[in-house]
Amino acid sequence: MVPVLDQVSSTLKDKIQVVKIDTEKYPRIADKYGIQALPTFIIFKDGKPFDRFFIFFNLKCFLTCLTSDHHEGASSADQLIQRIENSLSVKQ
Repeated sequence: MVPVLDQVSSTLKDKIQVVKIDTEKYPRIADKYGIQALPTFIIFKDGKPFDRFFIFFNLKCFLTCLTSDHHEGASSADQLIQRIENSLSVKQ
């Protein structure tokens, strides 16, 4: 996942700041934002959560996703970049 996030951060460096939070070290942050699956992406606009989603980056996680109630699916860095750009273009 780190190479994907690095690519996203590099590609969108003028639009977003990628921040990784260790939810085991900072469980209060996980609780505050209702993080139940990793990785969870929360896009903030004007300091407030605006969009949230989670995406799996390998086949094992994707297959787990297919058998669960969550259907975000597997994604490449390019798909993640597109998702973020789409979210940023939506008017509040």
